[in-house]
Amino acid sequence: SEAISAGDAVNKWDNGGTVNVRLADASNNRPCHGFATEAIASAATGKIDSDGSIAQAGLTIGSKYFLGTTPGAITADPDETTGNLLQVVGTASDATVLSIELGEFSEFVA
Repeated sequence: SEAISAGDAVNKWDNGGTVNVRLADASNNRPCHGFATEAIASAATGKIDSDGSIAQAGLTIGSKYFLGTTPGAITADPDETTGNLLQVVGTASDATVLSIELGEFSEFVA
């Protein structure tokens, strides 16, 4: 339903009986269901991985990563604002490789 870059965290949603993907976003109630393995144009088809690993830049080896509040992004430090989703999405196995480990998600409550 929108342009997606390779490596973006994505959210699956039902668009009137058709499953679409959009950028996942912890601040917009869009949990991560996987990662785009390639760039996907709006209204096009593409591949999404929900297990295995995905290329990501600037990771700290061994650190857990969470869904971010910037659409499609991940972070080592989740934003604990009330209403944001808390979801572990993986662990850095290398400085450029995220081992995908999609966790359950919950909302932060102050």
